[in-house]
Amino acid sequence: MYESVGWMISEERDASKQDLYVNNLLSYAHVEFQQQLSSANANLNELFQHQNIKAIDHIVKINQRVAESTGFIYLNYLKNIFADLLKLYNLYSQQISNCCVQNQAHSYPMLKPMKAVRRDILKLIQTYILKE
Repeated sequence: MYESVGWMISEERDASKQDLYVNNLLSYAHVEFQQQLSSANANLNELFQHQNIKAIDHIVKINQRVAESTGFIYLNYLKNIFADLLKLYNLYSQQISNCCVQNQAHSYPMLKPMKAVRRDILKLIQTYILKE
């Protein structure tokens, strides 16, 4: 659904309306993303809970679909979340590295979902760059 609406937004000729439509389209995902981050500010371990990792991954995938369909229009929204995406990428990278150093990679079930989030963050950025 997000990708389809993104294609419709990309057909709009008025740039200010495009930004408004993108922000409206991603408003639910943005609120969810901000809730995940604010709960992590209270307790960092929240970001390592399976359901929270999956929720963040879903939000990143939604953003990737919108970036794919809207192209350059997505830039203004990406500016709003880019720093948070990099922080998440760094946080999950550190956690994965710590598990590998401590030889817990085989016993820590959250490694695979954290790797998926990292991959999808890179895919989102790559999608935007390629569509640019």
